[in-house]
Amino acid sequence: MTTASSSRLSSVGAMVLLVGGGSLFAAGARGRDTSDPTPAPAPPADPRAQLRRALDDVEHARYRAALAAVDAMQDQPDTALVRGLIRARALRGLGRDAPAFRALEQTAAAFPDEDAPKLELLALCRDLGLRARARHWATELLAGRPTRPRVMTVLEALYDDAAALPLLERAAAPFHEDGDVLYRLAHAYAAARHRHAAGTLFARAAQRGRAAAFEAADQFRLAGATRRALRLNARVADETKRLRQRVRILSDAQRFARTVALEAEARRLGIDDPNVRYRFAYARFRLGQEDRATELARALVGTEVEGPATALLRALGRPLEVSD
Repeated sequence: MTTASSSRLSSVGAMVLLVGGGSLFAAGARGRDTSDPTPAPAPPADPRAQLRRALDDVEHARYRAALAAVDAMQDQPDTALVRGLIRARALRGLGRDAPAFRALEQTAAAFPDEDAPKLELLALCRDLGLRARARHWATELLAGRPTRPRVMTVLEALYDDAAALPLLERAAAPFHEDGDVLYRLAHAYAAARHRHAAGTLFARAAQRGRAAAFEAADQFRLAGATRRALRLNARVADETKRLRQRVRILSDAQRFARTVALEAEARRLGIDDPNVRYRFAYARFRLGQEDRATELARALVGTEVEGPATALLRALGRPLEVSD
């Protein structure tokens, strides 16, 4: 496709990619087709006007009308790319995933230098759980020059596919100083339960301006790296969020004396989270402070942690409530 042709279609192509939600990797647009059963007026003669009309049909869930609109258009090379994208989106809206997939593959084959069909195929494969095919189209998208927008898109699409980690690592490598890229790559390692790697990447992202200290601390907590978790936790800006996480880190590490030392601060901040309060009760129990543990546990009966609180009361040999 010539530069001029690509420029003429770029704004329309961008609109196609945003039809049905705004996020490329949101679930494909589905639902009742709202096409008017009455005969549609004659399509406008101008190809751009025809495309805009078809786009409007897709955006308003008039999928059959959109298909009719693109079918009525002349087979002009300058509109073929966008027609293929609109057709695929309309077919998806009608629940016809297989024809949509074929339409996109044909469009991608016809326009190998265009990102749009590959992006749509990547999103469709992700939606359908076709992980190997999603990795294939991600690789195709990154072929040649892996630009930052392409890398960010692939990281978002494949973050929960552990088999894609080598691909994601290679894609992110040229952007190793980019906090946003590091942040998304960290999510991929977190999804694969590689806690140390995820924590390190979140920490690097935090050093480069991303608000990622909380995520870094949480990954190190899960990895049992308590000192690193506490160091990163100290950098969490939100005071309440920081204290809640600190209680979890210390409790998980069985640092019970340091856990109960945070109880007064939690009250000062108005933290009434039953999970945090249960951790204080359990820490008091482990420290042998049975009266305070009993008081805290009884106050949790009727909350979302009633089960653990009741079990703790049994372990203490105490009734659920004090008799009159």
